[in-house]
Amino acid sequence: MNESEYTREVTAALRQALPRQAVVAKLTDLLTGGLPDFFVSHEGTVNWFEAKKPRRPEFKPLAGKPTLLFYPGRDLRPLQWQMLVRLKRSWVLLYTEKGHGMVKVVDDLSWANGAHMDVRLWRLSELVRMILAVVHYPGGKA
Repeated sequence: MNESEYTREVTAALRQALPRQAVVAKLTDLLTGGLPDFFVSHEGTVNWFEAKKPRRPEFKPLAGKPTLLFYPGRDLRPLQWQMLVRLKRSWVLLYTEKGHGMVKVVDDLSWANGAHMDVRLWRLSELVRMILAVVHYPGGKA
């Protein structure tokens, strides 16, 4: 599955789960400048999401759960990360054959020096519930 197909699947699940007043919009590839793949606007708050399939995924068990070692410097261009930092409420969604993860973007440049993040992997339905929680919709769990 490519990034566009994945984004389409996630945004469709979110549109189904969120009330009609929420806006879920996929940004097209015609836009450049490091803009994320889609956003969710709900009750006056906008959250931005960038979907990525890690190029060379590495996994390890952590507390008996599948965990991805995510290297932002390997899978995101600096322009993408900087834009996500500037947008504040932004997240990177990761998808692999073993599951889906979500990382909150923070203003930390250690990723550029090869640092990695341990990311718990979930089923897609669980990831959608996590997204609902960050957009403050009661259908999600934190």
